[in-house]
Amino acid sequence: MFNSPYEIEIELRLTSSQHLLGDFEVNGQEGVFLIDTGASNSCMDEGLANQFNLSIAGDPQPMTGAGNEKLSAQASNK
Repeated sequence: MFNSPYEIEIELRLTSSQHLLGDFEVNGQEGVFLIDTGASNSCMDEGLANQFNLSIAGDPQPMTGAGNEKLSAQASNK
């Protein structure tokens, strides 16, 4: 179990496809996000960078996803 001095409660919804969704804020902007409990990092589509005030840094790096498509990612420090 995660050992933290903070205890928070998060309301999640289960979709018909058995995915978890939650309403969250990123940089003060609200959005609905899919929760991937097996992911090592959190990712957002770069098309949402302006909406969520993300500061993208560095060159694109190859990444893998659940499908067969080739993906790339860039880091964000904000």
